Amino acid sequence: MPEGDGSLEYALWLRRLQLRLPELGDDGNRMAKGIAKLLDPESRIRTLDAAIGMRQSYRWPRYALALERRDQKLRAFAHRQFPQLRGHALAKAASATASAYYRHGWPREKATGCPPSALGTPMQLLYEAALFGALPMTGKHWDRIIMAAPEAVPFGPVTAPLSGLTARTPDEEVAERGWA
Repeated sequence: MPEGDGSLEYALWLRRLQLRLPELGDDGNRMAKGIAKLLDPESRIRTLDAAIGMRQSYRWPRYALALERRDQKLRAFAHRQFPQLRGHALAKAASATASAYYRHGWPREKATGCPPSALGTPMQLLYEAALFGALPMTGKHWDRIIMAAPEAVPFGPVTAPLSGLTARTPDEEVAERGWA
């Protein structure tokens, strides 16, 4: 091991963590045993993920949390933009609007920020969702998002009241925002 590359400090930090984990009960004991295997020079375990039992197919927790936050904003967008719709019809309408926005409005707004006219509207939620990553384009993906919480509570505060909003079709939205 090259001297001064931080490996020793990392190993010592893992050892201290291993000693404190049993305080967390069964989960802590399981993780402490995994770290012990990682620190054992004879063990075949080479990564912390493998040591704590994460399979390679698991997404990193931060990424999974970001996607969940994006999906919460998308659910809130769909329910506010189309309050009269439910289920698959809601997913289909939200998908069409989001696809049009992602193709025509997002490239411009990504560079300039959320336009003042969108503040306090469902489109602000769509803009904020796009900040977390690519918007889902397929109806099947939107079905999964909408059905995960059919009566979703909006995520986080919105800067202006949403009273007086009317649901618009995707074509009306595109025309109104000048994306066409």
